[in-house]
Parts: sequence; C-alpha cells; structure tokens
Amino acid sequence: MIKSACQEPHQRSGIAATEFAVVLPVVVIIFLGAISAISQISLRRNLQLVAYTAATGVSNSANSIPDIETHFEAFATDLGIRNADVSVTVHEDRIYLIEATAPHAGNHPIQPPGSTGSLTARCYVFR
Repeated sequence: MIKSACQEPHQRSGIAATEFAVVLPVVVIIFLGAISAISQISLRRNLQLVAYTAATGVSNSANSIPDIETHFEAFATDLGIRNADVSVTVHEDRIYLIEATAPHAGNHPIQPPGSTGSLTARCYVFR
C-alpha cells in the first residue's frame, strides 16, 4: 500500500512552511491596509474638529479673519496635523465657509511614493 505525504511526520513540516509562506503576505497587506484606513479616518475626524471649532470661533468672535485662520492652524498643529491650512471665506455677507485642509504627505504613517492629494473638511456658519 502507498502512504500519503500527510501520514509521514517528517514530510508534514514542509506543508506548514508552504502555508505560512502563502498566508503571510496576505496578512501583512491586510494589516498595513487597516493602519492606513485608521490613520485616514483619524485625520478626517481631526480636520472636522478643526473646521467645527473654527466655525464656532467665527460666530463668537470679533477677531479678524486672518487672526482666526492663524489661531486654528495652530490648533490643528496641536492635534498633530502637519501643514494644515484653515481658510475662512465670506459668502453673501453673513455666511462663512470654513475649510480645514491637510495634505496626505506627512500626515500618513504609510506614505506611498509619489502620492499626492489632501483631505478637506468644510463647515458653514451664519454670523
């Protein structure tokens, strides 16, 4: 009778090594994708917080628009967002658009080479 490869104990270790070699790259890609997604969600949430807080500052403050932008860019830096840009635009004299923008570069733990782009959070406020 012919014995199968699975019945021999010394031949079974090669099967486990092959399975490990096949599964490991898939697990690593899933892990890196999860880290990337979580960092994007965190950056987006922090930008929304900056935009909302700046909108509250615009509606409750008598400061000039450049002062507000500078203050909330510093707030974004305190939250760990690098190279953030906060802009306040006036529409129809009483409607203010607040945009908080941050580039992917420098704000992402796994930065693909040559990647560009940014995330923007917007908030409108009536003053």
